[in-house]
Amino acid sequence: MEIFKEFLKTLFDLGMCLNILVILPQPIKIWRLKSAENVSAWTWFFFFIFQTATSLHGVLNLHSTAMFLGMGGSALISLITLILCLVYKSNK
Repeated sequence: MEIFKEFLKTLFDLGMCLNILVILPQPIKIWRLKSAENVSAWTWFFFFIFQTATSLHGVLNLHSTAMFLGMGGSALISLITLILCLVYKSNK
């Protein structure tokens, strides 16, 4: 059972890092195209709120560095995406 628990912990830690990579293409696409057409600012706003709360919950309540860094990194990417979205939607 301990081996399975360690496997799940490793999988979780890896998932927290991969979470950042999964959402990274969106701000890169917005930046390259200089357009946020068909991108929902509200969606990225709620992603940012959820990721920030989860990151803080991870460090304060669960003492999980992986959750803090993974979700905190994702929150940063979501914030960047939101800012780019607002900038390029207002320039239209």
